[in-house]
Amino acid sequence: MTHRTPSTSHSFPDIHARANAALVGMSKELYVDVPAATDRLLGDLAGKLFKAEKTTAQKVALMTVLRLKQEAHAIRLLLGHGYPAQAMSLAANMIEITYELLFVGDDEVKAAQWEKHSEPGEKVWGKNSSIYKRMVDGLKSVDLSDADAKDQADVDYQSYGLLCDAKHGSPVINKVSGGFFDGDTFVTGPQIYQEKSDVFQAVQTSNVTAWMSVLAALAVIHYHLGDDDKAALLDESEKLNVLRKGAVLAVMAIAEADENSAGVEPLA
Repeated sequence: MTHRTPSTSHSFPDIHARANAALVGMSKELYVDVPAATDRLLGDLAGKLFKAEKTTAQKVALMTVLRLKQEAHAIRLLLGHGYPAQAMSLAANMIEITYELLFVGDDEVKAAQWEKHSEPGEKVWGKNSSIYKRMVDGLKSVDLSDADAKDQADVDYQSYGLLCDAKHGSPVINKVSGGFFDGDTFVTGPQIYQEKSDVFQAVQTSNVTAWMSVLAALAVIHYHLGDDDKAALLDESEKLNVLRKGAVLAVMAIAEADENSAGVEPLA
C-alpha cells in the first residue's frame, strides 16, 4: 500500500465544524428546525406524563419518552459531528423503543412485565414476538385501519432493516462509512456530507427520528392523556409531521438535482 501525504490536515474539532456546516447547509429545516421541534414535542409529552396519574403503564410511557428524547439529542450530535452511520444505529433503537410504547399502551399486565424484566440478553416479550407484529398491532391500537397499519408497518420495517445494517456493522454501510479505498490510499474519518451515501444516511436518520417522535406522541395522546391535554399536543405533533415531510422532500429534491447534473443516478 502506498501512502499519500495530504496537502492540508485538519483537527477533529475543525472536521466536526465542517461536517455540521455541511449538514445545516443542506437543510436548516431538516437539521435545525425539525430537531428543535422534536425536542419540544418530546419535552411536552414528558411534562404531561409527569402530571398524569402514574399507573404502571404511564410510568413506562414516561421512561420511554425520556429515553426517546435522549436518543434524539444523541442522534443530532452524531450527525453534526459527521457520524451518520452511528446515528443510524440509535435511530434503529428509536424504532424499537417507540413500538414498545405502542405495544404496551395502557395495558397494566404488559407494563408490569416490562417493569419487572431484569434478565440481560433476554427478550421482554419472548422469542415469538416479532417487532413487525408489534408494529402492526401497535398502529392498529391508535385507530389506523388494518390496511393503513400494514402499509405503515411495511414502511417502518423497511427503514428499520436499513438502520440495522448500520447497527450490526453490515458491509453495505461499512463500505461507505467506516472508510474506503481511493486507489491504494485508505480514507477514513468523520463524513463531511459530500457523497450520496452520506446524504442519504443523514436524511434517513433525521426522518426516522422525527417520525418516531410523532408516533410516540400519538401513543401517549391515545392512551395516557385526558381530553384537556390532547388537542394542543396533537396539533404540535401534526405540525412536526408536516415539517418533517416537507424538509425531507426538499433535501432529496436538491440531492437528486445534484446527482443528475453530475451524470449519476438519483437517490432512491
